[in-house]
Amino acid sequence: MKTLFPTRRKAAVLIAGFITVFLAIPSSPSPAEAACRWTVKGFVFVRDNLFVTSGAKARPLKGAKATVWLSTINHGGWRKLGRTTINSAGKYSVSGKPAESGPIGCKKKRRIRVQVKLDNTIARVMRHPAPTAWNHTIRSTNKRSGPVISLGAYTYRFYDDKKPRTAVTRYTATKAATMFLAYQRVYRKLKSWDLKPKKANLLYPDGAGDNNYLGFSDPACCVKIARNWFSHNGRAWRVRELTHELVHQWFNKRVFTPGFISGKSFGTHDFLETTELTLYEEFAEFAAVELNYAIYGISNSGNASIRTRRGVYKKFRDATHGDPKVKYCKGRTLRSMVHGNTSKWRKDLYRSKTSVRN
Repeated sequence: MKTLFPTRRKAAVLIAGFITVFLAIPSSPSPAEAACRWTVKGFVFVRDNLFVTSGAKARPLKGAKATVWLSTINHGGWRKLGRTTINSAGKYSVSGKPAESGPIGCKKKRRIRVQVKLDNTIARVMRHPAPTAWNHTIRSTNKRSGPVISLGAYTYRFYDDKKPRTAVTRYTATKAATMFLAYQRVYRKLKSWDLKPKKANLLYPDGAGDNNYLGFSDPACCVKIARNWFSHNGRAWRVRELTHELVHQWFNKRVFTPGFISGKSFGTHDFLETTELTLYEEFAEFAAVELNYAIYGISNSGNASIRTRRGVYKKFRDATHGDPKVKYCKGRTLRSMVHGNTSKWRKDLYRSKTSVRN
């Protein structure tokens, strides 16, 4: 006999199916949760007294990454709100839905932490262990009310070269931020000259350093700079050498990496051992002079200073001690390589590669 009511087995199946369908429906956030949105904004600058000869000047830390973290408790509990790139005015602004975004949670006061990372598609400043990018906390506040918080401006400014071991973290962070800006500008200038630069990578600090080691350009990695680089010689030397070492990286990737002579000191500064080492070092010196002039307006006129084209040429000429067997590039040859005529640059460089290798 048929019945209008399902059997117990059929009823159980129907109920189980209903429960399964009901549980599979995603829960939608409440209107209050959907409306909960916090914004944290501010500015980041670095006081550059390294590449600017007319005195320190605060410059926007363009291109660095700013990550914002929030916490509703007094210790720990950090949750990432979001990340953005600092713009040409030095501004960052991060918006998002925080944790605890319900009607009560959204109104809770929160501690704020802002971290700056010196890394983008064209430049990176690393710290040990490489390739870890510099990631420095610039803000860590007490609890603040939202949902929009303006933190004002933060400036990397601790650059006193006479006290490198005082507040070392702030000291090295300021130097790292300064070099991050500088290496981005060198990259853009090389790109504008159609020289197809690779990403500029710098490891800093590569130890404390001493009288025997300040830093170098490692063909297998990056430019490596010790902390006491900035306590050695004058700023004119430092700015030229920082650019010089980065030019080596470009040369390694786009022209050739020089060989080394067995039994020697395994350093490119033994430049008179081979003609290719001479070209390698001479080109880096000339290019550094030209780039710093084109970017920062550092004068390249005059005769005596190593910061000038003539000074570089004179240095290499005098180092030969009149030995006719030692070959080095004439000043006019190097000038044609680094004077902004890109087709001439590439033509001369690759011709030089062939001649020194043969």
